Amino acid sequence: MKIAIIGGSGFIGNALVNRLSQSHEVRASFFSGKKQEKETLRTTLFTYVDISDQTSILRFIEEQDVVINCSGALALWNTSRKELFATNVEGTKNVVSALKKAKSPYYVHFSTCGVSGPSTTLFINNEDKRINPADYYAKTKLLGENAVHKYFLEGGNGVILRPTWSYGIGDKHKLQLFNAIQREKFALINGGKARFQPIYIDDICDAVEKVIAKKPKAATYLLAGPEIVTQANAFEIISGSLNQQNYQCTRLGYGFALIVAYFLTFFSKTFKIGVPFNLTRFRLFAMNWLYDTSRIKKDVGFTSAIPFQEGISRTIQWYKEKELL
Repeated sequence: MKIAIIGGSGFIGNALVNRLSQSHEVRASFFSGKKQEKETLRTTLFTYVDISDQTSILRFIEEQDVVINCSGALALWNTSRKELFATNVEGTKNVVSALKKAKSPYYVHFSTCGVSGPSTTLFINNEDKRINPADYYAKTKLLGENAVHKYFLEGGNGVILRPTWSYGIGDKHKLQLFNAIQREKFALINGGKARFQPIYIDDICDAVEKVIAKKPKAATYLLAGPEIVTQANAFEIISGSLNQQNYQCTRLGYGFALIVAYFLTFFSKTFKIGVPFNLTRFRLFAMNWLYDTSRIKKDVGFTSAIPFQEGISRTIQWYKEKELL
């Protein structure tokens, strides 16, 4: 198949480029304001695409069998709400408009599990759960989903994928977490009782391969790892893999951690500097993020397989090989 990957220089996008190019004809796009990155990535495989320009997108996706959209602005300290909206909402609308003009190739849209918000004690989230975006980033991803749903209703075909906390080889965004544990500057909230289902990057690639092979019609799927892990378990696994077994991390109560998160978030936005802890990270580490992934298993036969311990070992090995840790 001919496959176009929008956002192919990001963590998930680049992993998909490496995987799918082994058996398909793949082209990938990047969008960066940094001239050095453009020069590095401008090869026969990567093409510069402006997500704000429908014509640029159309040229890139024409005559493709599958289009995978991994583009997105993350909720980083230096990312404004305007930038989040421009990329995650307006950018998605531009992609959808280009898809219509490109005779509607099969479309795979990456969103986030955050659109449904954290799970409660009595309920594990699924694709049909009442939508409750966790933050403004998730709200913009939901608005992007709405544009995709409209495209499906108008006859377009494809899927929306909502991965949980993803990690693995090539992911530099999680490096700060590993550094904090290695430097013994990590804190557990409420005893580390919160639970989540981290998914390794290879599992995400497996899911995409099965989706584009089966081509389910106008579906939404959650992607989660094979294990439910508490934050305390995750800390023990990561610290053990970093040979920090004797490290006893700081423990913060839920209420105190929330106050600290509000203060540091305000401080970061006011003075335009990064902080090690904010409201986004508070939600991740203090709330439960649990998901029912039976729908994608039933429809395309995908089940995540990489245990957290194994995935963390692979990730840390890559960080060390790249001299990032």
